[in-house]
Amino acid sequence: MTRNYQRWNRAALHLVLTTSVAATVALATPLDASAKDMTAAECKVHTVLASKSPTAERIPGGLSFLRAELEGDQFAAYKSFKLLSSVEFKLNSDAQVSHEAGGGHRVGLRLRGGSIERPKLHIEVAAADKAKPLVSADYSVTSGAFLLLAGFRHPDGKLVFAIQCRGS
Repeated sequence: MTRNYQRWNRAALHLVLTTSVAATVALATPLDASAKDMTAAECKVHTVLASKSPTAERIPGGLSFLRAELEGDQFAAYKSFKLLSSVEFKLNSDAQVSHEAGGGHRVGLRLRGGSIERPKLHIEVAAADKAKPLVSADYSVTSGAFLLLAGFRHPDGKLVFAIQCRGS
C-alpha cells in the first residue's frame, strides 16, 4: 500500500471512530426506568457524499439541517458535500428495516426499545461486496438527534450517514 493510501485510511478510520464515539458518548446515557416503553419510531437516514473537490457552495441548502455538524473540525478536510438520498420509514419493535444507500452500502436499523425521549436502536452498515457488516452497534440517542457515521468508501469521496429517529 502507498503511504498516502495508508494515511487516508487512518484518517477515515479516525473520523469514523471520533464521530461515532463522540456521538455515542455525548448522547448515550442510562435510560430512565420510569419513562414509557417505546414500540415504534419514525426514522430518517440521510446519505451524504463528502468530497475533496470544491464546488460553488460547500454545504448546499438541502443540507442546512446538518450544517452545524458538517462545519465541525472532523469534516474540515472536505471541500464539498452533496445529499445523495434521504429515506424515511417507521420501525416497529425488533423488526429490522434495511435501505440501500450510496456506493452500494446497506444501512439497517432495528428498534430495541427505550423510551419515547430516548429510543434504543441497533444499526448495521454493510458494503455490497461484504457478507459481514462494517459497523454493527446498539445505541441510544435523544429523540430527534443525529448519529453520524462517516468514512465509508465511495468512488467520488467518502459517505456520511446521518441517522435520526424519533419515538412515537
